[in-house]
Amino acid sequence: MIKKILILFACISFSGAAAQNTSLDQLNLSPLTADDVEAYRNVFYEQNRGRWKQADSAIKKIANPILMGHVYYQRYMHATAYTSKFSELKDWMEDYGDLPGAQRIYDLGVS
Repeated sequence: MIKKILILFACISFSGAAAQNTSLDQLNLSPLTADDVEAYRNVFYEQNRGRWKQADSAIKKIANPILMGHVYYQRYMHATAYTSKFSELKDWMEDYGDLPGAQRIYDLGVS
């Protein structure tokens, strides 16, 4: 799953650069460190099981926040173990509204 997200991020970054006429050397596309990969893996694993305290502990270990929109999306859209607050959904839309799944977050917020 992490690999798919990283590939998706790279594709979005490159397409965004082309759309904005930004040269690729101006983009900061540094890869995640091994520690961040492990921390993200733990966050997604714990959140998938609805273990929010463990996920929050893993989040604190993340140095590069580039995938946090996906982390919060997974949490807010959890089918059974998390009830999203309107303020969380609103903040997510402001910060990450260009990510896949934004329509689902929006729909949840207005329901």
